[in-house]
Amino acid sequence: MKLHLGRGACPTDAGENNLCRELSPASVGRAEKFVFVSEREIFMKTDNKRYIRLLAVLCMIVYFVSYLTRINYSAVLVEIVNSRGISKTEASLAVTASALSYGIGQLVSGYFGDRIKPHRIVFAGLLCTAAMNFILPLFASTAATVAIWTINGFAQAMMWPPIVKILTAKTEGADYQKATVMVSSWGSSGATIFVYLVSPLIIHSMGWKAVFFFASTAALLMSAAWMILFPRVNGKLEDISVLRGCGDRKYEKMTGRTAVLIALVMIAIVIHGSLRDGITTWMPTYVSETFNLKSEISILSGILLPVFSIICSQLTSFVNRRFVGNIMLNSGIIFVLAALSSTLLALLGGKSAPASIVALALTTGCMYGINYLLTCLAPVFFVKYGKVSFISGLLNSCTYVGSAVSTYGIALLTNDKSWSYIAGIWAVTALAGAVLSLAISAAWGKFTGKSKAKKKKKRAAVREISSRTAALDLTRIRTSARGFSKSVRFFCFRRRFTIFTQSPAAIGRRIMPDAMHAVLQVRRRFRMR
Repeated sequence: MKLHLGRGACPTDAGENNLCRELSPASVGRAEKFVFVSEREIFMKTDNKRYIRLLAVLCMIVYFVSYLTRINYSAVLVEIVNSRGISKTEASLAVTASALSYGIGQLVSGYFGDRIKPHRIVFAGLLCTAAMNFILPLFASTAATVAIWTINGFAQAMMWPPIVKILTAKTEGADYQKATVMVSSWGSSGATIFVYLVSPLIIHSMGWKAVFFFASTAALLMSAAWMILFPRVNGKLEDISVLRGCGDRKYEKMTGRTAVLIALVMIAIVIHGSLRDGITTWMPTYVSETFNLKSEISILSGILLPVFSIICSQLTSFVNRRFVGNIMLNSGIIFVLAALSSTLLALLGGKSAPASIVALALTTGCMYGINYLLTCLAPVFFVKYGKVSFISGLLNSCTYVGSAVSTYGIALLTNDKSWSYIAGIWAVTALAGAVLSLAISAAWGKFTGKSKAKKKKKRAAVREISSRTAALDLTRIRTSARGFSKSVRFFCFRRRFTIFTQSPAAIGRRIMPDAMHAVLQVRRRFRMR
């Protein structure tokens, strides 16, 4: 068995930061054949945290701009209907076509995201959506609008799967969950809040066409910023695929049982997409027609949707990490809450505007929580198959299959049925999603349990070998003056942080390795003199 300290394979002449040691099989048991341990491990973790946050923020801004160039059509839908004198059904064709092309594009970008550099796909998507948003107001015909927005939907699909691929390659565990909830929740919901706040002002001052010109400019600037900033941030982060056992490209093959499970999860995602985007698209119209409000005011009422979405996504992430680890069980519970809020909306029947808006916002927030579970967390479990980007695109495409069906379906139903009737349909749909999610939660638990057990065993083996090696030969670690100063600073920072947040036993367990490292480096420094 070989223990490699440092990056990569151990060279013949071990350098300043490399140390090779032969360990007996008895000392490591059934651990991994090669374990990589760096003397910079303590410091690297701290540095990685910083750059992981920077990467998450950069991806969040990209997704923010993506939603800015997507949801703007829904925000000005009422103005398009009034200015062009077309029906709601005709106006919704562009949204439906965009959702379908987005779903197809998710499959395409997901496939290529596993084979080419994902950041280039994101760059191409930003440029394309900038062009489509710029030219859409220049054409007045319904056919041209549908065609342009269809292309825009395909361009939008070039964002999410590559971003998931990037985050999966550079983060794991709690870091990945926090990064994805930041991107999916704050990026999409923040853009929604921005659109619903700014669009009425732009419409009032410059007209509805200026909303698209503004979004086009933002996407163009973001494409340039992405190609400048991403390589710098990405170069500071280690690729953790080797630590996951996937760096050698020897992936497992999916079984038929796994394929059936994915198909059932896809149905649940279709249900959640029909509720999420159906309500998001038609809420301004619902408020305007039910309570006889101006279009600007109805657009502003939509601000509650992303606010509830952010809150629900954060709560879902917290509950999933601390209490309910099974994402399908968690989704089933959230579907039940959405069914209750939709039932309340149907019973209100347009009697109270604030209560109706809150019920709509709560239902949408629940769907964003499910979106985080099924489209952000589920693809991580397919790392061992080498299909993270593809599964992400596949699952996310199902969201927009439901979106396309509900957007056009609601437009047809509003011609003959009341909004209370539609709210009742939403309640039944959410209940169906709850039944399906709860039914497959046990099978999903078995599928993910194997991965978790293997990961836990691997981490335990790494910790055992690292501790044995540190006890055997910590004095042989060579360091520089810079490394020594960093060690002391990190030890002091860790002590100040943990003293107020951890128990005395936990404090001892966390800071003692840092303290030993600092002391040994002091000894080494004076010995070199």
